[in-house]
This record gives sequence, structure tokens and C-alpha cells, in this order.
Amino acid sequence: LIPKHNSYSGEIATDISINRGEIEYCFSQPLIPSNSFLITDIKMAVSLIARNSLAVFHDGVEYYRGSYSDDAVKANLIRSIKEIKDICSSFLGRNDFQKYLGITIGVTPADYDLVYKLCELGIRIFCVENVVGDSDAVLAMVEFCRKLDPNCLIIAGDVVTGKAAKALWVTGADCVIVGLGASSKDNTREISGNGIPQLSALIDCASEKSRGQYIISKGGISTSGDIVKALCFSDFVMSYRIFEGCFEAPVRAGAVEVKTLLNSLLKDIELGCRLQNVSSIRQ
Repeated sequence: LIPKHNSYSGEIATDISINRGEIEYCFSQPLIPSNSFLITDIKMAVSLIARNSLAVFHDGVEYYRGSYSDDAVKANLIRSIKEIKDICSSFLGRNDFQKYLGITIGVTPADYDLVYKLCELGIRIFCVENVVGDSDAVLAMVEFCRKLDPNCLIIAGDVVTGKAAKALWVTGADCVIVGLGASSKDNTREISGNGIPQLSALIDCASEKSRGQYIISKGGISTSGDIVKALCFSDFVMSYRIFEGCFEAPVRAGAVEVKTLLNSLLKDIELGCRLQNVSSIRQ
């Protein structure tokens, strides 16, 4: 990025919030820990909700694979959601967890049944994710969720082309996940030969985006500078690598609390905005 001439005097109050606008979904900042079970579990989700940030919970499939039946996996997921709800109510004193907690769902017949159960629990943010995001199966699930709850927030992916992203938006997705093989834990490009470099994918998808449509850039993030560059074409950035050292991560937990990490990263994003002569991520 080429720094721009700065036309602001004094300190700039940088707006780093993300607001869908049409309904009540509004998030305080654009960073999302990976929805891998190794990163976002109960502790991480509660910490993000406390900051009015978007938390995308894993679907439990990878965590419980080989140990439990599909029904048991879903039951464990439901218990986790209830525990998050109870913690938010008892310790945070708030009953609006559903405005910030998204649940990852697949595209199998069992996932359709799961969506009904999630709605009963108050969940209104659904992340429809599949390695083949540009598929009839993902489009069908997006359409199903939209008809079930017209006011829900639907995230869908993963895709790497503007054409695929537009298809998801037209079908009913609010936010599209862009990225294939860009994450440090995603070897899709290496094993399949399929994929597009992350920046090129973001540029192509952003060219098809209209007002009220959002992009999550997934993967390819090593530094806060990478985040700033990704935000030139996306609204959120999802990362595994940056958050894997957090105390709240269930595996390989570190000593850094997520709130401390976020505060540091957000200051860097604000600096990136100032160097670009803008006062908000939208600009």
C-alpha cells in the first residue's frame, strides 16, 4: 500500500466497527478467530461476545470424528451453545449472545435438522461452510436458512471467484468467505492443484459486491500488515495463525489473552487507516 497525504489534523477517531445496517447485527471490530475447533471453543466465543465481536463456533465434526455418532456430535454442539448462553447470562449479565455467536454448519441431511434445533436455541447467525463452496449443496443450504429465518445473518463459503461469490449473495448469503488453501492449516491447493492466490481472489470477489454484502477474508495472514491489506477488499479477516497462541484457544493455549491481542492488532489497523488517509474501514 502506498501511504497517502494526510488531510486530518490531530488524532483521527478511526471507526473499525462493522454494521450490516438493515437489521440489528453490528460488530465492534473486523477480526475473527478461525472457526477451527482448535481455536474457537467456549472460552474464545465468550471472550469475543464480551467485546461485541463476531465469534464463529466450530461444528464439532472434526473434534468428535471417530469417537461419536453424528447424533452425539450434534448433541455435544448443542450443549456447548447452552453453556455459552448460560455463561453470558450469569457472568456477563447479558442475554443477547445470539447477536454475536455464529455456528458452523455443513450441507448434509443431518445439518438441516440441526438448523431447526439451533433456531430453537436462539441462534440467528449461520456459517454454511464447505471445501467446495461453489456448489449446489451450499446454495441449497443458504436458501433453506434464508427461508427459515428472513432476518438471520448467513455466512457462506469458501469461494475464490467473483462469480461464485455473487451466486451466494444472490441466493441469500449476507457474507461470503473468500479463501482456498490460503490458511496455514489448509493444504487444498497443495494436494488438489486448485486455488487462487488470496489477494487475487479478494479483488475478484470484491468487484461483484454490492451494498449490504460482505466478505470474510480467510487465511494468508501472518502480520497485522496482512490484515490491513486484506481489509482493502474485505470487511472481516479470519485467521488461525494469529489466534492460535491465545490463552482462550483450547489447544496449545498460550499466555496472551485474546483481548490483549485484539487491542494490539486494532491499533495497527488504525495506523494503517491513518496512512491511507481514511477514518473508517468502510472508506
